Amino acid sequence: PHRGHLGTKNLCVEVTDLVSVLVCAEAPPPAWHRAQKDFFSGLDGEGLWSPGSQVSTVWHVFRAQDAQRIRRFLQMV
Repeated sequence: PHRGHLGTKNLCVEVTDLVSVLVCAEAPPPAWHRAQKDFFSGLDGEGLWSPGSQVSTVWHVFRAQDAQRIRRFLQMV
C-alpha cells in the first residue's frame, strides 16, 4: 500500500496447501484476547504471545491435523 493508505486483499479461492487469514491489526477487545489464548493453548506449535505488545503482523503455521479446530475458531469470530 501507498504511504498513508489502507491496503486491501480481495477474497479469493486458491488451490494450495496454504491458507492466508488477513485480519484487522487494531487493538483487540478483551473477549478476543481470551478466545485467542484458549485457541492457541490447544495447538502444538509456537506463536507470538506477549500481553500488551502492539504487533501488526503475526504469522502462525499450523499442522493439517489442526484444520478442524481452526475452522471452529474462525466460525466463532
